[in-house]
Amino acid sequence: PSTNVFKTANLPVGRHAICPNEQPCSPHQYYTLEGIVIKMSTTQLKTTTGEPVPVLDLSLQCQDQKMDVTLWREAAVVQIALWDPASISHSRQKPKGSFQFNSTVYTVVKVIHYLLII
Repeated sequence: PSTNVFKTANLPVGRHAICPNEQPCSPHQYYTLEGIVIKMSTTQLKTTTGEPVPVLDLSLQCQDQKMDVTLWREAAVVQIALWDPASISHSRQKPKGSFQFNSTVYTVVKVIHYLLII
């Protein structure tokens, strides 16, 4: 059996959450967003480049900052619910919105589970 080795370009690590006071700097940077899911649509299929892809719009709240996020493709089909604390990595700022973001092919959506030990 032979082994194939594939090399890829370096993937920049996303900047940490834009909460509470940091303003997004560039739509060309990756950001990690963290907060509580306070608003959520149902997953819809939108046609892009000829084929339908799943899309999910949600809003995260972190302290007094609300961040609107559109999740595309695989990121849109994760198990997430209202009031879940969530982390969304490798998102990019939308061109026209300071706290509006799109997922990318590198995005990972995680529900943050806290363990309280008394």
